[in-house]
Amino acid sequence: MADGFINAGGDLMTRQSAPFAVEVPDAFGGAPLYLDCPAGTWGVATSSCLKRAWDGGHHLIDPRTARPLESAQVQVTVIGRHLTEAEVLTKLAFLDTEVLDALQGDAQVYAFDQDGQFWIRVPGTWQAVMSADDVSGSRSSVAGDAG
Repeated sequence: MADGFINAGGDLMTRQSAPFAVEVPDAFGGAPLYLDCPAGTWGVATSSCLKRAWDGGHHLIDPRTARPLESAQVQVTVIGRHLTEAEVLTKLAFLDTEVLDALQGDAQVYAFDQDGQFWIRVPGTWQAVMSADDVSGSRSSVAGDAG
């Protein structure tokens, strides 16, 4: 199969024979980040509670309360083996990190918090990678091998 990308409504499905960089928008409008993605077939999804927001809420709904969810994260990007996996994991990163840890597998999970800090999810904890200010205007390589 040839290398290629499929745009899935802003998310991405890709097959690449060589490692490549995935551009991720800065949650606060700064320069984008570039996450290293290994060769192979990957789904990449980003969700944000800063987009599609209104006074007192946003479109990401907590199924336990039927209200906009409350989370330290404001934007989550996942690089996973399948696009549906990546999309589901973005929502779990906002909602329930215990379930996220159980399902993460070899997916790479990244997030911006409300203060602009950029994080990577290692099952069991979030690890600070850098602040959004540190990567402004740079081609940051922050991902490891996803599998």
